[in-house]
Amino acid sequence: MDALSLGGDPAALRHEVNFAQGGTAMFRPLETGDVGRLEEYLSSLSSETRRFWNLESYDRSAAAELCDAIGRYDKLRFVAQETAAPFLLLASFEFSFGIPQGDMERFRSYSITLSETIDCRFAPCVRDALQGSGLANALMPLTIDIARRFGRSRIILWGGVDSENRRAIRFYEKHGFTALGRFWSSGGRESIDMILHLR
Repeated sequence: MDALSLGGDPAALRHEVNFAQGGTAMFRPLETGDVGRLEEYLSSLSSETRRFWNLESYDRSAAAELCDAIGRYDKLRFVAQETAAPFLLLASFEFSFGIPQGDMERFRSYSITLSETIDCRFAPCVRDALQGSGLANALMPLTIDIARRFGRSRIILWGGVDSENRRAIRFYEKHGFTALGRFWSSGGRESIDMILHLR
């Protein structure tokens, strides 16, 4: 699964965005040549950010694995990149078009039946120095547009949102997500399921 098969011309999925404080970024699909940039980005993330955006590792092997997975599985990853040298990656916005059984069961407890034909999971992460900069706010309309292009009518949070991450909860609420319920993640942390209805 890749940007071409899901959304037509990949160039149509590239957008320059302006955000607070005069910043600009190019929002685009992750590419196979991004290993070095992605390695730098992952290694730059603080322990606090890593706690909220949990990967198995944050090194070159993780970057290579993510880039190698392009066009495979049910994942679609976008990045925001500086528009001038050194073209650092500023954010990662990930989609998953598969819904795990555990999510299906949990959402049934909220009287919601998830479907891989209309739902997708979403997980954003922003470089520490740009958290609160307005970058994520500028990228959300593009994120919603991407989900619609792929025929989705609902977005759920991938793994929920950590109940202690008040900034993230306020961000999601600002963009129309509603909280459904709380659960304990596999890492033993309390998380909140949230959903956004697109239609």
